[in-house]
Amino acid sequence: GFIYITTNHVNGKKYIGQKKYVKGWEEYLGSGIHLKRAIKKYGASNFSREIIEECDSKEQLDIREIYWIDYYDAVNSKNYYNIANGGDGGNTTAGYSAEEKEAYLKKSSLSKKGIINQALLRLRLINDDIKLKFLYFYLSNNPNLFVEKSHGSGLQNVAKVDILKEIKIPLPPLEAQAKIVQAINSIEQKISSLQTELNSLNGKQKEILEKYLF
Repeated sequence: GFIYITTNHVNGKKYIGQKKYVKGWEEYLGSGIHLKRAIKKYGASNFSREIIEECDSKEQLDIREIYWIDYYDAVNSKNYYNIANGGDGGNTTAGYSAEEKEAYLKKSSLSKKGIINQALLRLRLINDDIKLKFLYFYLSNNPNLFVEKSHGSGLQNVAKVDILKEIKIPLPPLEAQAKIVQAINSIEQKISSLQTELNSLNGKQKEILEKYLF
C-alpha cells in the first residue's frame, strides 16, 4: 500500500491517508469525513493525490500514516482535513453529526469490547486526552504490559476485558505528550539517518572488495 497526500486546488487544504493497492486505488482520493464533504462541494476534478511513501504491510502503513500526520501536525492544522491521528485508531468521529456518529458506532468495533479473538486485542482512542503516537511509543517500550495479564502456555490469550481495564497507563498533559513524541521522533530520525549512512558504507565496502578481488 501507500501513504498519500490529497490536495484541494481551490483552497489549498490537504489530507493525509493510507491506501492498499486494491481495485480502485488509482482514482482514490481519501475517505476522511471533511475531505468527502469538500470533494462533494468542489468536485473531484479540483483534487489531486500524491503518493509520498510506499509500505509493505498494514502494520507499516499504520505506523507511517501516524508519522506523516504527526510530522505535518495535520490534526491541529487549519490547512488539513485530518481529524484523527492515523493508524488503526484515533478519534475518527470528530466532526461527525449526531446521526453520522451513531451510524459509525454501529458499524465499527468501538461498539464492541475490543477483543478480536482470544489472542488478539484491538485498542481505539475515543477521546482527545491522549496522543496516539504517545500511546504507541509507551506500549512499544512496555511490551509485557498486556502479556503479564494474558494466559496460555503456547500462543498466549488475551485476558478478560474487566482484567485489562485494571491496567494503568501514565497520562501526562497533552503538551508533555507532544514534547515526548517530538523528542522520540528526533531520535528515530537520527537513527534512520545513521542507518542510511551505514548502508551506504556497507555498499562502498562491497564495491572495494569486488574491485580488487574479482
